[in-house]
Amino acid sequence: MENNPENICHECLQLCSGKDWCNPCNAKRFQNDFKNWTSGNKVIDDFILKIQFKAWDNEEVIEWIPLNKFNNIQSLITTRTFEPIFEAKWIDGYIVKWDYMNNKWERSVNETVYFVDLHNSTNISMEFMENRFGLYDTAICGLTKNPMNDSYVAVMKQHYSYACPKCQQPYRYQYITWCNPCNTKQLRSEFKNWTSGIFTRGGKST
Repeated sequence: MENNPENICHECLQLCSGKDWCNPCNAKRFQNDFKNWTSGNKVIDDFILKIQFKAWDNEEVIEWIPLNKFNNIQSLITTRTFEPIFEAKWIDGYIVKWDYMNNKWERSVNETVYFVDLHNSTNISMEFMENRFGLYDTAICGLTKNPMNDSYVAVMKQHYSYACPKCQQPYRYQYITWCNPCNTKQLRSEFKNWTSGIFTRGGKST
């Protein structure tokens, strides 16, 4: 494929949303590919599709990754987390861009990734997924499933060394000890104890 200095989509001839990434065209590809995979959980499927459709470049894409697409899975020794951290090699690797010549995704093969177990995730909700990972959390690259306990597992690009002592989930950002789900819940519970005095809870000025 020739260089594309103007970053124009070779298919629709419109300006790409990201480097070598056309959001409308790739969203159609993800939609068409959905018949070829499922996590077995509608919430997980919908979450993956939602992010795929909104991805403006390859860094924002996540996928459902069957466990047999990983090898060299091993536990890492760490004293700074509340649960084991697992490292693995993702055989196919991340999506890089669409290969127009071969009509398939170009990928970075044999990427090192890390597993984060989503405990008690058989009844997982969309709210949990969006609070935990957000719609544009580029640290997550996929989801898979642990056959030992039927729990879903986030496949991460980064090694998380710290976890929240309340929910025991890794912090979203490696060096910031802020648990979004727990702190959001705490802030909501404290709102009844304060007001700015500008607006009442009914939305009218005081």
